[in-house]
Amino acid sequence: MSARDDHVKGDLRRRASRPYRFVSRLRDLVRESRGVRSHPSDSEKFLDFVVNIAEQTLLFLNKLLHEEVPTDEHVGVLRGKIADLEAAWTLLQQLVKPVVDADTLHVPQPVVSLVKRRAKEMLSNPAGDPVLAIEVLSELNFVQIRQVNLLEIEKQFREAMGLGSAITLPPSLGILGVPYSHGPALFMNSLLFHELGHYVFERWRDERVENMRTIDLRQRLLEKVEPAIRSHFPEIDNKDRLEAMFEFILPWWEEIFCDLFAVHMVGPVFTCVFWEYMNITGTIDAEKADLFHASHPSDRFRFGEQVFLLSKLDWSDVLSKSGIEVVETIRRDLEIAENCYEHKIPERPYDPQWLPAGFPDTPVRVFSDGLAVVRELVNEVMGEFAGKPEGDFGKEDKNIRLCLEHGIVPSALYRQKLDSSDRMITLINSAYFFQLSPMDKLFKIVKGVDSESIPIADDARLRQRVEEWTLKAISDILQHFQM
Repeated sequence: MSARDDHVKGDLRRRASRPYRFVSRLRDLVRESRGVRSHPSDSEKFLDFVVNIAEQTLLFLNKLLHEEVPTDEHVGVLRGKIADLEAAWTLLQQLVKPVVDADTLHVPQPVVSLVKRRAKEMLSNPAGDPVLAIEVLSELNFVQIRQVNLLEIEKQFREAMGLGSAITLPPSLGILGVPYSHGPALFMNSLLFHELGHYVFERWRDERVENMRTIDLRQRLLEKVEPAIRSHFPEIDNKDRLEAMFEFILPWWEEIFCDLFAVHMVGPVFTCVFWEYMNITGTIDAEKADLFHASHPSDRFRFGEQVFLLSKLDWSDVLSKSGIEVVETIRRDLEIAENCYEHKIPERPYDPQWLPAGFPDTPVRVFSDGLAVVRELVNEVMGEFAGKPEGDFGKEDKNIRLCLEHGIVPSALYRQKLDSSDRMITLINSAYFFQLSPMDKLFKIVKGVDSESIPIADDARLRQRVEEWTLKAISDILQHFQM
């Protein structure tokens, strides 16, 4: 072998060895974890993909080093493929450990099952049922990994190794992230329904034939808001400029869609917990409530839309009778008008860290004009699942509270009327309202004292038990649907 061949072989070996060691370690980490931990079934499907693509990567790198010495031109191609593989694994590995860490002891499995069930009810997907893997996050945040990002990673592996369709991600895969500190919780994790909204927004399709095409939500929204965009921007003279302005505003409309979707899905508990979350993270500030950001509209718009929808869905009376003042606090602190969709356009709508002062407020006006369209789309997607208080909420609420006051899991109440998972809206909200109350009867029964006399540690522990009992009830109900 010539000196040139020795140099080329040695160079390729060194370059291939680096990702080979990295991928081997990552594959072994996943295997070892699966040997001692149990993961949600959809997370296992994602981890199957990781292990399989790792095996393919190791085979590819090993084969590459046993081929004949390449020509100078082909050396550059092989170096590029190795670099592309490293780039793809750099992206994929960011998802692996959060999913590995999200074992069944660290995720709210009944909530995850409920989220998946609702996604299955909402989406007509010829590619199969929704696949929702779960990851735990170090930061106090909830996320949804967009399908386009997952498919881009898969594409990089395909192109680098020439895999064709040999190994693929589940076609309906989504990854939802929950903070590790709230993994087993119920009420805070109702924010997952907002992330489910993003999943649905990406995947919902109108299967009715219109001009022989299937329409997704993005296209439906663009078609309906185009007149509003053109009325505010008459200088837009071609499709590219129209799309550019639409893409600028789209994240704001999508966030409103997901907020309203979540309100339909779980009722006022979403809005109340979202307000609680914003206060915990210090991201709510009445003085900055008008500011728009690159990915999110202003807090005043977001909470205003939720408050209006709760009123429209007849939750206002329920909240009033239950003594829940959170929604009224939101209305007061953010100066939200009474039952009115007339949002005030702020004079300075942008975060100066995002856009410089002087940027016109016209995009915000277009956004405001398009909100009616977003509401229509939410109603269209929800259909029969619109989140009104079902049945006689007052009567069911009374029975649920009676169970919880005596430390009884309330699933027994539903054995004779499990016609729909919608009934769990009542269960979750009633339990949340109860947990916000003094819970005097429960403290008397369990501790023999009233709530004012109990140490804060015992208070916190007992309120956590209420969440656990409610989670158990949800689990029992979902088990019934699987029978």
